[in-house]
Amino acid sequence: MTAENPQKPLVLVTRPQPQNSETCADLQQRGFSVFAEPLLQIRATPHEVLEESDAEALVFTSRNAAEKLRIDTEAVLHLPVYAVGKRTADALKNRGFSDIRKTADTAAMLQNHLDTLKNLEKIRFLHISGRDRAHVFSVGGKILPVREVYKAVRTGNFTENLRLALHNGRIGAILFYSVRTAENFMRLAKDCDLLGKCASITIICISTRTADVAGHVRWKKTAVAEKPDHRHMMKALEEAF
Repeated sequence: MTAENPQKPLVLVTRPQPQNSETCADLQQRGFSVFAEPLLQIRATPHEVLEESDAEALVFTSRNAAEKLRIDTEAVLHLPVYAVGKRTADALKNRGFSDIRKTADTAAMLQNHLDTLKNLEKIRFLHISGRDRAHVFSVGGKILPVREVYKAVRTGNFTENLRLALHNGRIGAILFYSVRTAENFMRLAKDCDLLGKCASITIICISTRTADVAGHVRWKKTAVAEKPDHRHMMKALEEAF
């Protein structure tokens, strides 16, 4: 946690690592004080190593999937790839994937793009994903097979420092980058009898679905990013303050 800036709120960052540290660093550059408290842990799950013969094209919906996938040979890195989110595409480039055909802002937008392409029904696609999937992809009317490579594990409790910060009204804003993070915050806040403290906190949500999950209690203000990415989350935060 950084020294608090009296001109801006203390921002609770709930993302898992390493995204949590990256977001905190960005917030500090923007003059915000931060309270880092990951409410999810990203863990690789046992999965088969991806071989060139497993697929002819790949779909990735998260940076975590790009980073956790086990790869057999460099030949896999030349497969056509379709990605959701710039950070997912960046992670794929860092892994060495060289043929990123399309990067879409959302899963729905990527599905729309796939629907416009012709002669894909004979191509063997594989969706690389986490255990909890918000979108099911299809090509040519057929649902894509999935290879699960990671899972998001909820933390079981707030740290004592966060519990006290919430109790004493020091947290001015919370960033919710996922539905599961918002769900876990609400569960833990209820367990600690801290939901009443939410009325003095502004939340910045990455999607309307995330805002809906958090909307069962009264907040000072709820803002939703125009697009589901980090840049627009920062924009929504700065507009709120």
